[in-house]
Amino acid sequence: LPRLRIDQLMAFAWKMLIPLALLNIAIVATEVLIWREAELGDWVLGAYVAINLVLAIASFMFFFRIIMEGYYRLPRRVILVHDISVPSLPAPGAASR
Repeated sequence: LPRLRIDQLMAFAWKMLIPLALLNIAIVATEVLIWREAELGDWVLGAYVAINLVLAIASFMFFFRIIMEGYYRLPRRVILVHDISVPSLPAPGAASR
C-alpha cells in the first residue's frame, strides 16, 4: 500500500473531504426539511438512501477529477534537450597546482 505524507493527507482532507462533508450536510438538511414539512412516511427513507448514494459517488468523482487535473499536465516521459553546454568542474587537486 502506498504511504501518504502528512502534507498529502492534509491537502486531501482540506481539498476533498471538507467540501464533500459540507455538501453532505446541506443535502441531508434539505431532505429532513422536505420530509418534515411534507409529513412523508418512512417509505421515503429508501429514496433518500438511493439519492444520497448517487450524489456521494458523483460528487466524489467530480472532486477527484478536479484534483487530478494538475497531475495530468505533468510530462509523462523525460524530454531531452540538445545543444546545452554544461561547464565541467575542475579535477580535484588541479586548483593547487
